[in-house]
Amino acid sequence: MEHIKRTDAFELLKKYNKDSFHIQHALTVEAVMKWYAAELGYAEDAEYWGIVGLLHDIDFEEYPNEHCLKAPELLKEAGVGEDIIHAVCSHGYGITVGCGETIDVEPVHEMEKVLFAADELTGLIWSASLMRPSKSTKDMELKSLKKKYKSTGFAAGCDRGVIARGAEMLDWELDKLLDMTLKAMAASEDSINAQMEAEFPKTEEESKYLVNEAGYAIDPLFESQVDFDTFSKSDFRVVKVKACEAVAKSKKLLHFTLDDGTGVDRTILSGIHAFYEPEELVGKTLLAITNLPPRPMMGIDSCGMLLSAIHYVDGEEKLNLVMLDDSIPAGAKLY
Repeated sequence: MEHIKRTDAFELLKKYNKDSFHIQHALTVEAVMKWYAAELGYAEDAEYWGIVGLLHDIDFEEYPNEHCLKAPELLKEAGVGEDIIHAVCSHGYGITVGCGETIDVEPVHEMEKVLFAADELTGLIWSASLMRPSKSTKDMELKSLKKKYKSTGFAAGCDRGVIARGAEMLDWELDKLLDMTLKAMAASEDSINAQMEAEFPKTEEESKYLVNEAGYAIDPLFESQVDFDTFSKSDFRVVKVKACEAVAKSKKLLHFTLDDGTGVDRTILSGIHAFYEPEELVGKTLLAITNLPPRPMMGIDSCGMLLSAIHYVDGEEKLNLVMLDDSIPAGAKLY
């Protein structure tokens, strides 16, 4: 089967996707699709299945509100064939995107149905793996995954309805889809980690972490100094978490609705889903910088930044939000 070369497809992906999360998701879906091709009797087309998986979210990072609508234009410009374009767009079938349009490209081929079913599920499995001591899919059992799937508060941004519809399209029991996708991710995890390390190598600065007596690696102190007037321009405020939810189609972003003492809700997006589930943060008292300019993220304006502490254990990043005494009122200023 003739199709775009894998090396060209990867470069095309990186042209429109810079965030490591989106690259990792693309590599994951690529590997899962190749695994499924071999399992379902399409081994000779495994690379083709993989390329569809690699390119399936090509438009999402830059055009989240036009997801699956902008993709044909980007793919056609690169000379990608109509078969891949149809397959890529079909994974959004029946979904209404941010601009208000509903994707009407229906999955027809078994490959397209697998992509539709597995794409959303890979996000849920990845989130579940991060909650494990090993941070890995390789020691995860089906029963553990099923518990996470049934817990609607867990990884709420992963649409269970889409996953269930995918299983129905394939005429599979849900357990079969869960089990096979888990096996596919476990089989490819090491390869994906290696590819991510190659694409996002640690910088020289990151290799200078200091190790304290407890064995925790921390960033070195800045050698440069900041004058007091510059520092004092940052407005640090106490905020209360009124609501928190995962951002759809993002494995790392949480959407916070905050009481900052002004009487008007403040929205902040923070890429900490690997460390916290949204439901455990509701009601918490946190610290934020509130006078940063709004930053568009996934089509949402994030108005500020929550403060957190980061350190490393055995090369693995750990993050803790700065949590304050609940008796401190929203809007209190930090001096």
